[in-house]
Amino acid sequence: MQKFCHFLLFSALIPFASLAPTTLKSREPDLETIIAQTLELSRNITTDPGKDRKGKIVSEEFNRQEPKCIQTHIKTFSDGLHVRDQAIKKNLQEIAARFNDSSCPSLDETSCSFHITDREEFKTQLIQFLEEIPSDCQNLKPSSSARS
Repeated sequence: MQKFCHFLLFSALIPFASLAPTTLKSREPDLETIIAQTLELSRNITTDPGKDRKGKIVSEEFNRQEPKCIQTHIKTFSDGLHVRDQAIKKNLQEIAARFNDSSCPSLDETSCSFHITDREEFKTQLIQFLEEIPSDCQNLKPSSSARS
């Protein structure tokens, strides 16, 4: 009788086991986490004076109070990173995608100018940008010159 009860118990568990999820759903990290990770990685960028002594950046520093050129800043920083900084590039692409969402305000990207700087200034500007960018695009207040 005991074997029969075990058989029934295990027979009942088999259908439920096949319905159980086999993998845990991975939760997408929030923007605040991505920015924090990118900031930490950016602080560890080496500014070796190899052949790439210069880098291109947006001339105007990003300002949360009068935001513009956010996508241009991100693209320029991403383009200026070394191959060994792929994790930062990937995170910058994710940040750009989040700020390109339809729920985010449209910002002016047309009046962005550039200048060439050394690698140390490039790193400093990247860190300042990551410290200034909000973790929620709704916290950006588009200026009156922003595209509609």
